[in-house]
Amino acid sequence: MLKALNILKAFIRVLIFLLWTGLALIVFVVAIPLGQRLTIARFWHKGCLKLFAVKLKIMGEKSQHAPILFVANHVSYLDIIVLGSQLKGSFVSKAEVRKWPLFGWLSTLQNTVFINRRSREIKVQLKELSNRVANQENLIIFPEGTSTDGKSVKPFKSSLFAICDLHPELNIQPIGLKYLNNKGEPLSDQVRNQYAFYADFPFGAHFWGMLQGSGVCVEVSFSPILKMQSHLNRKELAAVSHQLVYDDVGS
Repeated sequence: MLKALNILKAFIRVLIFLLWTGLALIVFVVAIPLGQRLTIARFWHKGCLKLFAVKLKIMGEKSQHAPILFVANHVSYLDIIVLGSQLKGSFVSKAEVRKWPLFGWLSTLQNTVFINRRSREIKVQLKELSNRVANQENLIIFPEGTSTDGKSVKPFKSSLFAICDLHPELNIQPIGLKYLNNKGEPLSDQVRNQYAFYADFPFGAHFWGMLQGSGVCVEVSFSPILKMQSHLNRKELAAVSHQLVYDDVGS
């Protein structure tokens, strides 16, 4: 009986999600200027949080100054919705996301920068990021380079901080994402695997399983702002950012 109710709940969520997304896209097409597009995207993200029963617990204060580089640990595709609901900025994502059904298209509409670190086009990609910063746009990256089960934080790849070499005036704000159950308690392994998207989980099957869930609480911890000028190089900056996020997630 419970399984049948969860499946019904998932079907209803899919239907509402498609209707909500379709409505947002109609408005999105009209809102051509970037500022309006990002505002609409934030509104869409907030609606998705309610639909997927994702509660947020905000710790610390997010920067109100632009441009800034937000760096966060990566647990799930839900991180996009969580951060997208709170931050006005463009995500920097691995190139494979562009090919994801629906979500890849939505990411493109939200002005996401897709990068392939093994590509010979890395200079072109860096130029695109530099142009964004020069235009006072915020960037959001997941410097672990992959998603995890959320129990810990992998070392941050310093290569993803390369934009800081080009713009030493750019400030950085680390963000810790900690997944808890809907009562704010540590997740069981079963619930964790229902929401954390890592390893070789098939996206479609995992998304369907997440839709059947009873919800989670994500603790979003904003660390103090870091300045490139206060650190020797991007490797040190990556290490300091990692430690701040690690402390938030592990505490």
